[in-house]
Amino acid sequence: MTPKTPHSGNSTQRYLHGWVTLAVLAFAIAGVQIAAARDDVPTMQRSLPVVQSLDIERYAGRWYEIARLPNSFQRKCVADVTADYIVEADGNLSVRNTCLRRDGEVDIAVGEARRTRNAPSPDAGMLEVRFAPRWLSWLAAVWGDYYVMAIDPDYRLALIGTPDREYLWLLSRSPSVADDTVQLWLGRAAALGFPVERVVRTAHSAIPQPSTESPTGPSYRTVP
Repeated sequence: MTPKTPHSGNSTQRYLHGWVTLAVLAFAIAGVQIAAARDDVPTMQRSLPVVQSLDIERYAGRWYEIARLPNSFQRKCVADVTADYIVEADGNLSVRNTCLRRDGEVDIAVGEARRTRNAPSPDAGMLEVRFAPRWLSWLAAVWGDYYVMAIDPDYRLALIGTPDREYLWLLSRSPSVADDTVQLWLGRAAALGFPVERVVRTAHSAIPQPSTESPTGPSYRTVP
């Protein structure tokens, strides 16, 4: 047996207390560094204007992608990119994205969109979208920003972006939009700091769009 000295308990407590103190200080320093890093980010990169009032019921339905900034999750999409939104009983939107791949297959992804909790007003065009499984929906990391920056009065055109300026979409109720109209709307994005010189236009063919019924096949990704 190891002899117990009169002060061994106090020594252990002081030892543990020291480690706890160091851990707290480490987290505090990390927090300061993160805050400082955020302060170094230009204000434009941390905020993005959105429409003051977005009518979810009117926004629901089919949208055709007219243009976008290239992104990793759409790298296989070559044409016929659409997004369908349906208002659910809880007020959230079910999301169904489709596109035609280079191999001729239709890629389908199903997810969910909801109002952002820290939006400046209940009706603001600040949404967040997830395509991860529903059981992971409690994780903030699975939700991505989806900001409706501009929408025309008839809900025929919409400009979507993210505060980091990495994602941008121009959507329309019609697969065809006049070039001068596209340039006008992309000009709005450019004024907000988006690199519109990198934007790619989306082709739409006469290939029938997939059914709104539950799809099947290896290219189908869903959120259970």
